[in-house]
Amino acid sequence: LPPLWGLGFHMCRWGYGSAAATLAVVERMRVEGVPQDVQWNDIDHMSHFRDFTLDEEPGKFPEGEVRAMVDDLHKHGQRYMMIIDCAVSSKEW
Repeated sequence: LPPLWGLGFHMCRWGYGSAAATLAVVERMRVEGVPQDVQWNDIDHMSHFRDFTLDEEPGKFPEGEVRAMVDDLHKHGQRYMMIIDCAVSSKEW
């Protein structure tokens, strides 16, 4: 059987744009009383769509902001998932 949180309420979409925007959605869900067990980020968190990276540009997904967001989720008994697609960049960066 999957873990109970895996069967819970999940929020995911493309286009949050930043860790701050993602956390703002989570905080709004809390204010409105909408149940949420898991917050996801789609591949827009990646640097140039390269697997296992974070977009470290200011205002995007710098590691420190992502860690703070995850800590906040954990403090509220929530989980965090990052989508890792096979999105290998065709460009040299």
